[in-house]
Amino acid sequence: MTSHPQSPRILPLTALAVFLVGVPCTTIRAQQAGPAAPTTQVAQVAQVAQVAQDAAQDRSAITLDLRRLGAWSTIRLTGADSTRSLPFGLRPDTQVVGATLKLHYDYSPSLIPHLSHLLVELNDRTVALIPLPAGTSLGNEKEISIDPSLFRERNNELRLRFIGHYTLQCEDPFNSALWMSISDRTQLQLTLAPARPATIDLSRAQDLFVQPGATDATDPQVIPVVFDANAASGAHKAAGIVASWLATETRTRQLRFEVHTGRPPRGNAIVLTTGGITGVQASPVATLSLQPNPASPDDHLLVLSGSDDAALERAARALALSSRALSGTRAEVRRDIALPVRKPYDAPAWLPLDRPVRFGEIAGPNELNVRGYMPGTIRLNYRVPPDLFLWRSEGAPVTLRYQATSLPNQWSSALNVSLNREQLMSIAVNDEHIVQSARSQNTADRPGDDSARATSTTRLKDSPLRTARLNLPAHAVGGRDQMQLQFSFETVRRGVCQNIAVDNMIGTIDAESTVDFSTFPHYAAMPDLASFSSLGFPFTRMADLAETAVVLAERPDPREIALYLTTMALMGEATGYPVLRHELVTAAGIGSMKDRDLLVIGSGERQSLLTQWADRLPLATVDGERRLRYTVPSWRPFYRWANRDIDPLADPPGEISLASPGTLSALMGFESPLQAGRSVVFLYADRADGLDRLAAVLTDAGRWREIKGDFSMVDDRFIETAKVTPTYYIGALPVENKLLWFLRDQPLVVALAGLLGVLLLAVLVYRRLRRR
Repeated sequence: MTSHPQSPRILPLTALAVFLVGVPCTTIRAQQAGPAAPTTQVAQVAQVAQVAQDAAQDRSAITLDLRRLGAWSTIRLTGADSTRSLPFGLRPDTQVVGATLKLHYDYSPSLIPHLSHLLVELNDRTVALIPLPAGTSLGNEKEISIDPSLFRERNNELRLRFIGHYTLQCEDPFNSALWMSISDRTQLQLTLAPARPATIDLSRAQDLFVQPGATDATDPQVIPVVFDANAASGAHKAAGIVASWLATETRTRQLRFEVHTGRPPRGNAIVLTTGGITGVQASPVATLSLQPNPASPDDHLLVLSGSDDAALERAARALALSSRALSGTRAEVRRDIALPVRKPYDAPAWLPLDRPVRFGEIAGPNELNVRGYMPGTIRLNYRVPPDLFLWRSEGAPVTLRYQATSLPNQWSSALNVSLNREQLMSIAVNDEHIVQSARSQNTADRPGDDSARATSTTRLKDSPLRTARLNLPAHAVGGRDQMQLQFSFETVRRGVCQNIAVDNMIGTIDAESTVDFSTFPHYAAMPDLASFSSLGFPFTRMADLAETAVVLAERPDPREIALYLTTMALMGEATGYPVLRHELVTAAGIGSMKDRDLLVIGSGERQSLLTQWADRLPLATVDGERRLRYTVPSWRPFYRWANRDIDPLADPPGEISLASPGTLSALMGFESPLQAGRSVVFLYADRADGLDRLAAVLTDAGRWREIKGDFSMVDDRFIETAKVTPTYYIGALPVENKLLWFLRDQPLVVALAGLLGVLLLAVLVYRRLRRR
């Protein structure tokens, strides 16, 4: 009976605590304080306040700037009607509970205010209509609250549409006065909460850790990996396979890992256990499962469990090869999956090298079409091995088939072809012969009948399919390449208020266009840390790393394991295939790995190879001071006969004193002491926490391209590179190419051979004349 008088007071307080989730617990309690409050009421209010506090802690905030929304810089909208779409995704275990768009923008001062505006849409729903008044065209800021119910679970699209007018009379829709820019300071701020219930199963487990649509522009995503306290190398190897699978599925290299022992942290995490983690269910059979995180029940654990390390590796291989075929939240792996046999250079993310490759295999049909007088750029992203030998060749042949809308007297329209932003060719879209032919067949092409002409000649099916041939030059091919194809349509103007252009131009690249790298041999000068940082080469020559061994310390530090996992993720992203066949060994076991390339990870004195291979490393210790070695001297002069044949680093003039003891973090490359032609990449830091710098730079899209040569010293702000160890070569060349490659740096040999040839010819001529 005593509870009934209290009910009218407790229920409003409960509702208040639920709705004021962001209010601190002490504030809510203060609202309940009173000298006459019964003990039971205080206890119930405290319980409600604790629930509200826990709910507030479960919320997280993320900020998506223009880079993370797919725009690399400030967005410029031009013309009378211009639109830019920004796609993004959300994790399936989260839901949006609050959203704010912080918009920073400028616009032309020539716009007519009551006819011009910016339309902001989310998933085809209007969220804001922003007027563009006169006199405030620069430095504008606006915060727009967005209804959380408009967000979708996975694929979302933010659309910015600029409508601009500068005159009430006849208007040129392409006038330079029609512009608006969206600053790169613009941000979409989201408040996320756990989705209840979370719709997730094993087939989508990768989405728990990486935001869908993440690219190289996004910030690195840190993923916790949890091991048993007594985890051995088998568990670490299984985790390496899982890390590479995660990068393969999410197609991003922006993954970093942190290692925990014995207890999962808050948030989503990956767990590998044989039964030694409290609160996590383990199975004696190799098992994959999704479980709630005991540290935060709204989060998930991807658990790989089994009776021993072999079972963990079996579960990891099953996840890497069959994750998309899984369903539910638990799967037992009763037998091992037969591993496919890979061939060199057959990585799924690389172009096939045994035949010409169709553009339709590189990009989808929708990505090969553009519309409008100011169309966007068609971008073809592809990868080829860094050791393709294109030296002194015409380059990789491209057969480009294209089609575009044709208009009479439109002579200057062109298709511009670039590779990695270097202009290669500008192709005329309309040539006189084709246009005149089209005119002769066009019965509507009569003076004064402009509308009929536009209707009959702007249909794409009436335009001929043209073919152009070009070559991708050797110096522009870098491994991770992008071919840019930009249609530029001429706007024909005949006078004021006459023949106002209709924005109905169409350009398309035929899917049967091809690029061909099949005729080039594989040959490269090593060591080359640039190839390692870009595509994990030479380890990724085999997509499954079947010719790679990773060397860790006997008792690796958690940060060494974390860098190993980060590196395996880089390999998986580079090839599009998990690292199923790599070996994980210690320094004591490298004797059996002489036929493999070696990736060595160590810090301080934990990695004994630092001492064993001291005479091979670019780094030498002299009287307690670390120095770069002298450049290997040569008796012969070195010449570059063509500026674009090679791109060497400047050799250091002598020994260079390095960072003070305890602060060095470096990548080193050199030929394997175990077998000629095999490569070693050594990731080293004086202290274990210095390895975090290497992980950071390898996952930073703006910095990993700075790694070059055979020695790269990494600091928080800069990367210093050098080339100091002997050069060796991998691959093979045909005899004629091998001879030319040898002679490229042997001008004295060429001169001597020429002199001997002249003397021989003179002797032969002299003897013939003497016989006469």
